[in-house]
Amino acid sequence: MSEAVNTATPSIEGAADVQFLIDAVSRGVAAVLSLPSAGMYRNYKSRFLAESPEGIWVQSQPTETPLVNQLIATETPVGLAFKGPHLRMIFKARPQRRNPAYALNAESTVDALLVAWPKSMQAVQRRRNYRAQAAPATGLLASVWRIPERADLRDRPHSTAKLAATLRDLSTGGLGMLCHKVDSAPVKLLDGERLRVLLKYEQMELLLEGRCCFLQSLPDGSLKCGVNFPTLESDLAGRQSLAVLSMIVGQLQRDEVRRLRLAG
Repeated sequence: MSEAVNTATPSIEGAADVQFLIDAVSRGVAAVLSLPSAGMYRNYKSRFLAESPEGIWVQSQPTETPLVNQLIATETPVGLAFKGPHLRMIFKARPQRRNPAYALNAESTVDALLVAWPKSMQAVQRRRNYRAQAAPATGLLASVWRIPERADLRDRPHSTAKLAATLRDLSTGGLGMLCHKVDSAPVKLLDGERLRVLLKYEQMELLLEGRCCFLQSLPDGSLKCGVNFPTLESDLAGRQSLAVLSMIVGQLQRDEVRRLRLAG
């Protein structure tokens, strides 16, 4: 049986944020559910289901039932993100209970999670940077190392700090990569961890500082990872690096368009 709908206004900082969230819940907007585990977040497709007197029902991930139950028992907040016309809204909320057979209608049920109304939300600008695909045929190479916070970016780290990474896409704001296990050892990465990124493309070589984000564990033990380039506009050297990076992304984009035209 579906839960009763709550008509009370939740206590969230900012009237606009309150209405934004209420509208999203009422429309069943798609969302991303982030479950914290071992210092990282596992991200899953979700959607808002309904309000209740205690909070918001969202679609859960049945394959992660033990983790969800643990988060409920320890009252560890989960993350939720959803998109608006121009902004992406992000908030954390305390999970309260599961319903493995939440009724969507008379015929359909889903695994659902009830989370408390958040106390605040964060609005971030949606991605504007074009993401160029980085298939091996493009000739773009990337080497990535984990580095300490105070390490000089120009110093080459120890070989054990290098990640077995496959580049997936690149933009002027960051990159996406797939990190593989080495000798069956799990991939060690933390959200926000500092990274050293060396890009090589044609005659260009570019050294960048990155920050790990959007970690997602895969069944084979590998790890999907996003990397942000947070300091490109902070000084002259950063702006020069941004100019080179823009050239690389622009060329990849032109090559991608050319391949699509030939395929068509």
